Amino acid sequence: MATDDSAPPRFMSAEETVPARSVHIDARALFSALPCLRRAPIFGTSVEAFGPKCVLSMGLSEFLCKGVADFLIRCSLFPMFRRRYGVDAMTYQRMANLASMGWSMKPITAMFSDIFSFFGYTKRWYLAVSCVVGAAFALAFALLPPAKASAAPAAAFVFLTSFTKANVDILTQGHYSRLIRRIPLAGSSLVSWVWWWVLLGSLVASVIAGPLADASLEWIGVIVAATLQFVTTFFFVMNWYGENKNRVNRAEDAKFMRAETAGGKEGFQ
Repeated sequence: MATDDSAPPRFMSAEETVPARSVHIDARALFSALPCLRRAPIFGTSVEAFGPKCVLSMGLSEFLCKGVADFLIRCSLFPMFRRRYGVDAMTYQRMANLASMGWSMKPITAMFSDIFSFFGYTKRWYLAVSCVVGAAFALAFALLPPAKASAAPAAAFVFLTSFTKANVDILTQGHYSRLIRRIPLAGSSLVSWVWWWVLLGSLVASVIAGPLADASLEWIGVIVAATLQFVTTFFFVMNWYGENKNRVNRAEDAKFMRAETAGGKEGFQ
């Protein structure tokens, strides 16, 4: 009778079947103190790859700046121009369109910051300056006298503060795009994390702006927007994004490009 002398199949451990994932050094300390956070959907995966400071600062900066602050400005446009400044509907439409142009110009900032570093960084100090300047323009918009003559400068101030918020958005996107290229497995979680905070911020802004507009206090919402955008400066001054100097980033990008080119040539052969 023939017998099969082949060895039985070996069961592989989890370490052999699951691809190895790098854990950020700050994430190790956080997960040691609070192990449950590692199993949190989206957050746990993002923090594991990029660290708690980077993940939290990205979420909160987009929540405060693009979420709450920007939507407070948007929700205040109609009551500010129509009721506070007393312009007609046609003039309001022109002013509102001018104000919204700030977001369409954000690619210019991305291109400029990639070419010219600011104190060695391509994003950090551009983000900080954008938050300070944007808060100042929002405050100027809120404190203009309630007269028809204020409509034109108000539109200019809204355009400028919207442009600074767009800068924060595009530069943040550029930063996490670079991070995702280095650790692609956590990319979808990080993008979902950021957009979850943006949508939550828009909801919070709607809850704030509605009662203020009903009470003819829409200018208070604009002041709140200016304050929140200024608070966001903290993350960039402290470099919670964890951005490296431009020279370091360029060297790492070149290394990844060489690795991808070498991998492509091997696959072709």
